[in-house]
Amino acid sequence: MIRLVIRFWVKLQRLVAGATLVCVFSGGGSRGACQTAIRVGAGSYASSVPPSAQSQGGYFSMTAQQVVTQFAKLHLAAAVTNRPIPSNKWWIDLLVGDRSSQPSPNAPRRLVQDNYGGQLWVYPGMVDPEPFGLNLYFPNAWTPGGADKAVPQGPFMTGPALPITGRVTMAIAPADILLADFEGAAYPAGWLVTGTAFGTGPVTGGGWPGQIPAVQGFFGGACVNSYRGGDSPQGTLTSPEFMLEKHYIHLLAGGGSNLNLTAVNLLIGTNVVKTATGRQSGALDWNTWDVSRYLGRKARIQIVDASSGSWGFILCDFIVASDTAVSPAVRYSGSYSPLHAEVTDWSDWGVQFSLPDALGNRMDVTLARGVPFV
Repeated sequence: MIRLVIRFWVKLQRLVAGATLVCVFSGGGSRGACQTAIRVGAGSYASSVPPSAQSQGGYFSMTAQQVVTQFAKLHLAAAVTNRPIPSNKWWIDLLVGDRSSQPSPNAPRRLVQDNYGGQLWVYPGMVDPEPFGLNLYFPNAWTPGGADKAVPQGPFMTGPALPITGRVTMAIAPADILLADFEGAAYPAGWLVTGTAFGTGPVTGGGWPGQIPAVQGFFGGACVNSYRGGDSPQGTLTSPEFMLEKHYIHLLAGGGSNLNLTAVNLLIGTNVVKTATGRQSGALDWNTWDVSRYLGRKARIQIVDASSGSWGFILCDFIVASDTAVSPAVRYSGSYSPLHAEVTDWSDWGVQFSLPDALGNRMDVTLARGVPFV
């Protein structure tokens, strides 16, 4: 778990305090305008914004009822859905992520909901959740606009972003089966080598000295590489027999693109039923085989280099069996890639939100007002 705590002074406006009726007085207190509460689970939104706040910052483009009606999914953790939700101006966009627009006055509104919510302006900085984590800014200029020069409506110059990212230990999903990751000095137990193209083990660092183009896109510290100093060597590398228990096999392949001469094959008996090749590139790309029709049968994986010509080599790494066809580039990247932002807690002093990924990793962020002085 990655935890980031950012402490700033902020202006907090509580528009709803969980009551069923909220009265807001304006005009020197001589006149009262009452709002009804819109129930959201056991919490609530106000049905409208107090007149004194309606034009501040352009944040309140929708009424609370429009939020509830138009956006079924609020970015709110399940554990806090039974709490009253205050409309705190500076962080409420985390809940909705409204990026809707109306192309013209008479056109219907185009509903768009962002998964990460918006920029959190917590003076003197700004936090922006992103698909890789978040960006942290310390704006260096602001040109005010609008009638009220104290309201931040003009163009901001945010300055450079400080990306807050993460790397996660790549782990196999519990239901998946790792067939080979080709780490270490030797091939996995039971894999058989013929010829001279595959040597005695994976190539550390992926590429052979002087190999052009450079080998990239493999996992860990090594991969299968039949280049071995040139295109001339030929041979095969064959796995032990295994049972096809999952619907899909995902693998990384690169190098030559000849289906017959430089390929990764799935064999049932002596028949080639699935094939993957490179794209005449030093980069390894993901390939997915749907093997549903062969479930329950025994198979082997054979990596073949039968070429001594141009691009006469094959690269392979990380072979995994799975019941999901979801892109392995997302599931097995080693990079932290949160799916969305969700509010996990709040108070009069601040807000907490989390950025969880598909594998249970998350980045927790706390934005708080005046914490060092409490």
